[in-house]
Amino acid sequence: MRLVEVEYRVTPGDADADTATAWTRYAGEIREGASSVAVEGLDLGVSYDIRCRHVDDITSAVSEWYTALGRVVEKDAGVPPALASLRLTKGDCLTWEMPMEVIDLRGYRIRHAPNVHEGGERGWGTAEPAHEDLISNPPFILCRVPKGPRTIIGRPVDWDDNEGEPLTLWTDRGAINDVAEFIVREVDEAAAGFVDGTLTGASPGTPLQATAYPGAASAAPMFTDGIEPWMSHDADAPMFSSDGDAPMFGETWGKDSPWFGRDPNALMFGSLYQWGEYTWSFTVRSWEGGPRAVLSVDVESAAIGWRLMYRQRNPLPWFDSDPFAAMFGAPTDPMFPDQSPKPWRPWPGRLLDVEIGRYDFRLILPGGRSQWTVSRLKVSLSSEARMRHVSGLVVPANGGTRAPPGDEWRKIVHVQPIAMTSAARLVPVAHKSKGSGPALRAFDPLTGAQVATVVDVTIRGY
Repeated sequence: MRLVEVEYRVTPGDADADTATAWTRYAGEIREGASSVAVEGLDLGVSYDIRCRHVDDITSAVSEWYTALGRVVEKDAGVPPALASLRLTKGDCLTWEMPMEVIDLRGYRIRHAPNVHEGGERGWGTAEPAHEDLISNPPFILCRVPKGPRTIIGRPVDWDDNEGEPLTLWTDRGAINDVAEFIVREVDEAAAGFVDGTLTGASPGTPLQATAYPGAASAAPMFTDGIEPWMSHDADAPMFSSDGDAPMFGETWGKDSPWFGRDPNALMFGSLYQWGEYTWSFTVRSWEGGPRAVLSVDVESAAIGWRLMYRQRNPLPWFDSDPFAAMFGAPTDPMFPDQSPKPWRPWPGRLLDVEIGRYDFRLILPGGRSQWTVSRLKVSLSSEARMRHVSGLVVPANGGTRAPPGDEWRKIVHVQPIAMTSAARLVPVAHKSKGSGPALRAFDPLTGAQVATVVDVTIRGY
């Protein structure tokens, strides 16, 4: 195999005599058949001499030099091609592709503007840069780009600072996309008054409040009547009575007397509230579970040291939206009887990749002198959000069209169409079909007549 050696120098007369004859060899490997190579670091407007020759990589035999003298470095009149695509993926990652390899590609520039921004050079000139230095390779994290509806513009740059045509992407990273999940279903136990499960230590209601032990009023003193505490409030009083025959605690002493107080039924400490516990269940249906599902529990309680436990029931029936309905026969005689549930475990905060079935929850609230409350208790089943962007969709004036949904959806939640060719007002139908895609129609905002237009559509759902 033969290689190609390339050397270059500043043409004598365009530089000092000491450097004019110094040749610089291109450090990269050039195989025979290559049509060009990018040499970095040359100065615009300066004349260079260039020479090249073949080298046999086995015998090291070399050919004669072919030399081109006095070649002036000029700015390339061509520009790199525009980006082939520009899209936003999970985690605010902006990524793109080039339609072909560009030898002298230096990097990329990204700009942004609020709402639907004008494209082309005019829109590029009024957009705000999203970074300082050039981006060498995708992806680019939009950490400095504000949320909400915005237009993202990207273009490639070569070493002569030529810029390709700008490519625009409209996206809405507002409230709907701030969290990467959509709520599929939620059950608010607090709003229902804590009546769906089993409750101890409190009466149903919102907010939930601990009940006091019988005989312990909430305003009771720390020590009941008749108690001589270990340390007197009087600094000069002895800790224990100076009378050696006096009892250590209180004025009474005997095998039937309590340590504190004359009343044997009185509590050692007043203001005691019961421990509480609320146990309830949440069933994940057959169409709700899967690798994109997330199960979370939102608890707001004034209790100190409350704990949340959970367990999963097994097994599940093969076919039914209700995982505890019998596969065959009456519910009282199921084909697969219910087995023992899994043991209680501490709640990890949220469950990912949720399995279909029933989950039991147990909220434990410690008792004591403080009356605990529970003001919020909600179970939410969410699904990881998905987004699809359709560019250049033609909406005819007669009957409109449907945006292609792409991959299979369980539910389309949000559709955002943007007219690109006119000021038409777009109306997506209320029924966002997950199979055939959401239907779109365009209307003239002044006359109300249905018109034709070209749109970009963003579809969100799960």
